[in-house]
Amino acid sequence: MNLAGPVGTAGFGLLALLWVSFAVAAWRAIRHRDVPAHRRWALRAFALTYAAVTLRLWLGVLIATQTGLAGTDADVAFDRAYHVVPFLCWVPNLLVAQWFLTRREVSA
Repeated sequence: MNLAGPVGTAGFGLLALLWVSFAVAAWRAIRHRDVPAHRRWALRAFALTYAAVTLRLWLGVLIATQTGLAGTDADVAFDRAYHVVPFLCWVPNLLVAQWFLTRREVSA
């Protein structure tokens, strides 16, 4: 059963495609002994891997906010939260990783 419909399919599908692409890029870089490139791609892949953790954190925050502040039923709050979480669980992680990589390049 797909709880988030097309949004969930798009969010989790894109997450999967990017994760595989980044992992393959990291693997290729290390096979070519390009350690700096490997580290950059591996960091991006890690940021996407961590989506499993941030999904649960965001669900907790979004459900608690809706039930606590608006008095929304927990099941309704879950359904609403699950419509944004397929992107919210990984896009900020990837943005933070890219910011970190860009910041390191500028200061180097």
